[in-house]
Amino acid sequence: MYSTAYNNANRQPELEEPIGRIYTYLYNNFREKVVLKDVADFVGQNPTSLCRYFKKSTDKSIFQVLAEIRVEYACKLLANSDLTITEVAFCSGYNTPTLFFEQFQKIIHLTPAEYRREIKGTAK
Repeated sequence: MYSTAYNNANRQPELEEPIGRIYTYLYNNFREKVVLKDVADFVGQNPTSLCRYFKKSTDKSIFQVLAEIRVEYACKLLANSDLTITEVAFCSGYNTPTLFFEQFQKIIHLTPAEYRREIKGTAK
């Protein structure tokens, strides 16, 4: 059972620049289409160098972290709203429910419907 639906585990404000600025950008824009060039412009670095630096510093890609932020937000919506799973996908920044299902299952190891049932304590 999951004790919390949304835990902000990715929020790491104590990290030095530019990592902290990347997290800030992702948290402020995860519901929109995120383009690497826009992240790099926000931080003031070259996209390729930024990706390499981020991966070396966090052991994750920028887009892995973006997916985790989106899925964390989706968990919050699944636990605390009656939105359909497709609506949750769109509200969480996904343009296609298929990508949402794939990333959700990869990160949470449950489908969104299974997660909702478990978090709300309802039987199948």
